[in-house]
Amino acid sequence: MPAYIAFEGKVYDVTESPLWRNGGHQAVHEAGRDLTRELNNAPHGKEMLDKFPIVGEFLWYKEIEHTADAGIRAYGATIDELFENCAYGMHSIMLENYDVPKSKERSFDFELESDNLESLLVKWLNELLFYFETESLVFSDFVVKINKKLKAKASFERYDEKKHGYATLIKAVTYHNLEIKKEKDIYVVEVIFDV
Repeated sequence: MPAYIAFEGKVYDVTESPLWRNGGHQAVHEAGRDLTRELNNAPHGKEMLDKFPIVGEFLWYKEIEHTADAGIRAYGATIDELFENCAYGMHSIMLENYDVPKSKERSFDFELESDNLESLLVKWLNELLFYFETESLVFSDFVVKINKKLKAKASFERYDEKKHGYATLIKAVTYHNLEIKKEKDIYVVEVIFDV
């Protein structure tokens, strides 16, 4: 059975590694996932991947064109990962220099609920936007768990114009054509931001 993993936007074929037999690694990681965040905390470095062929690219999100507004198309192997990637995508639009900082300065807990996933996503992103606008908080290291309600943790640092720059002022997250879909085994959503 082939085994593929993603790291920093590249997809690696780890099928030949005895450590990835049966699609898993050390009973902790599963093939078919983006392991960028996990590998950055692994006991070995990313140089371990140099011996495996790169077979494609993997996107957490990409910016999409929209008349007079801004938008992203986000991807995730799970709904939790989709919500995390939407948060990264929104921050990358808001900030000129958002390179997913690994801030361990402080962490922030979120708990939200809504009637459906789409409205929960809008609430989640608007909540992050609220704290950016009122407290100047730039979030990263998102860990989202959704089980009827959203529980999330994120590291944050204070906005610093010299470090982060300022790309786009987002007024709000919209419901425009908002629909979470599953395409092949990946969750996908397009989110439009009122700018």
